[in-house]
Amino acid sequence: MKLNKKGLSAIEILLPFVLTSVLIVSMFNIVFSFRARQNTESTLTEVTTYMNTITRMIQTDILIHGIQSVNIERPPMPDLYQERVNVLITLGNGQSRRIEITKIENSDNLPIGRDEQF
Repeated sequence: MKLNKKGLSAIEILLPFVLTSVLIVSMFNIVFSFRARQNTESTLTEVTTYMNTITRMIQTDILIHGIQSVNIERPPMPDLYQERVNVLITLGNGQSRRIEITKIENSDNLPIGRDEQF
Protein backbone atom coordinates (compact mmCIF):
# COMPACT_ATOMS: atom_id res chain seq x y z
CA MET A 1 0.00 0.00 0.00
CA LYS A 2 1.41 3.32 -1.04
CA LEU A 3 1.01 6.41 1.27
CA ASN A 4 0.53 9.94 0.03
CA LYS A 5 3.57 11.89 1.33
CA LYS A 6 2.76 15.24 -0.27
CA GLY A 7 0.87 16.87 2.66
CA LEU A 8 1.34 17.35 6.37
CA SER A 9 -0.75 15.62 9.00
CA ALA A 10 -2.57 17.53 11.73
CA ILE A 11 -0.08 16.30 14.35
CA GLU A 12 2.85 17.58 12.30
CA ILE A 13 1.17 21.00 12.13
CA LEU A 14 0.11 21.18 15.80
CA LEU A 15 3.29 19.84 17.42
CA PRO A 16 5.55 22.86 16.57
CA PHE A 17 2.76 25.23 17.59
CA VAL A 18 2.29 23.51 20.96
CA LEU A 19 6.04 23.33 21.64
CA THR A 20 6.47 27.01 20.76
CA SER A 21 3.54 27.97 22.98
CA VAL A 22 4.99 26.07 25.95
CA LEU A 23 8.36 27.76 25.48
CA ILE A 24 6.80 31.22 25.21
CA VAL A 25 4.70 30.74 28.36
CA SER A 26 7.69 29.48 30.34
CA MET A 27 9.80 32.44 29.15
CA PHE A 28 7.05 34.88 30.25
CA ASN A 29 6.99 33.27 33.70
CA ILE A 30 10.76 33.65 33.99
CA VAL A 31 10.62 37.30 32.88
CA PHE A 32 7.80 38.13 35.32
CA SER A 33 9.68 36.41 38.14
CA PHE A 34 12.78 38.48 37.45
CA ARG A 35 10.71 41.68 37.22
CA ALA A 36 9.20 41.04 40.65
CA ARG A 37 12.65 40.39 42.11
CA GLN A 38 14.00 43.53 40.44
CA ASN A 39 11.19 45.63 41.97
CA THR A 40 11.89 44.19 45.42
CA GLU A 41 15.63 44.81 45.15
CA SER A 42 15.05 48.31 43.79
CA THR A 43 12.81 49.18 46.74
CA LEU A 44 15.33 47.74 49.20
CA THR A 45 18.12 49.80 47.59
CA GLU A 46 15.99 52.95 47.75
CA VAL A 47 15.19 52.41 51.44
CA THR A 48 18.84 51.69 52.24
CA THR A 49 19.96 54.83 50.40
CA TYR A 50 17.38 56.91 52.25
CA MET A 51 18.46 55.40 55.58
CA ASN A 52 22.13 56.14 54.84
CA THR A 53 21.32 59.73 53.89
CA ILE A 54 19.43 60.31 57.13
CA THR A 55 22.23 58.71 59.15
CA ARG A 56 24.81 60.94 57.48
CA MET A 57 22.71 64.06 58.20
CA ILE A 58 22.33 63.10 61.87
CA GLN A 59 26.04 62.33 62.25
CA THR A 60 27.00 65.64 60.63
CA ASP A 61 24.68 67.61 62.94
CA ILE A 62 25.98 65.80 66.03
CA LEU A 63 29.63 66.27 65.06
CA ILE A 64 29.24 69.96 64.21
CA HIS A 65 26.80 71.12 66.93
CA GLY A 66 26.87 68.46 69.63
CA ILE A 67 23.85 67.17 71.54
CA GLN A 68 22.10 69.13 74.25
CA SER A 69 19.31 66.60 74.98
CA VAL A 70 17.49 63.57 73.58
CA ASN A 71 13.84 62.71 74.28
CA ILE A 72 12.38 59.37 73.25
CA GLU A 73 8.59 59.26 72.95
CA ARG A 74 6.57 56.07 72.56
CA PRO A 75 2.81 56.08 71.99
CA PRO A 76 0.76 55.06 75.04
CA MET A 77 -1.16 52.35 73.16
CA PRO A 78 1.19 50.25 71.01
CA ASP A 79 -0.16 48.94 67.73
CA LEU A 80 -0.02 45.18 67.18
CA TYR A 81 1.46 45.49 63.69
CA GLN A 82 3.63 48.59 64.09
CA GLU A 83 6.15 49.82 66.57
CA ARG A 84 6.53 53.59 66.49
CA VAL A 85 9.14 55.69 68.29
CA ASN A 86 9.65 59.46 68.09
CA VAL A 87 13.12 60.75 68.95
CA LEU A 88 13.58 64.49 69.55
CA ILE A 89 17.23 65.56 69.45
CA THR A 90 18.07 69.07 70.63
CA LEU A 91 21.43 70.17 69.28
CA GLY A 92 23.96 72.43 70.98
CA ASN A 93 22.98 75.41 68.80
CA GLY A 94 19.31 75.15 69.85
CA GLN A 95 18.00 73.51 66.69
CA SER A 96 15.87 70.38 67.03
CA ARG A 97 15.56 67.26 64.93
CA ARG A 98 12.58 64.95 65.21
CA ILE A 99 13.00 61.43 63.87
CA GLU A 100 9.98 59.17 63.61
CA ILE A 101 10.82 55.49 63.30
CA THR A 102 8.11 53.03 62.38
CA LYS A 103 8.84 49.33 62.30
CA ILE A 104 6.22 47.32 60.41
CA GLU A 105 6.34 43.63 61.21
CA ASN A 106 5.29 42.27 57.81
CA SER A 107 7.89 44.14 55.73
CA ASP A 108 11.00 42.00 56.21
CA ASN A 109 11.69 44.00 59.40
CA LEU A 110 12.98 47.02 57.50
CA PRO A 111 12.55 50.22 59.55
CA ILE A 112 10.82 53.10 57.81
CA GLY A 113 11.77 56.56 59.06
CA ARG A 114 11.14 60.23 58.40
CA ASP A 115 13.43 63.12 59.33
CA GLU A 116 11.91 66.51 60.04
CA GLN A 117 13.79 69.74 60.66
CA PHE A 118 12.14 72.58 62.53
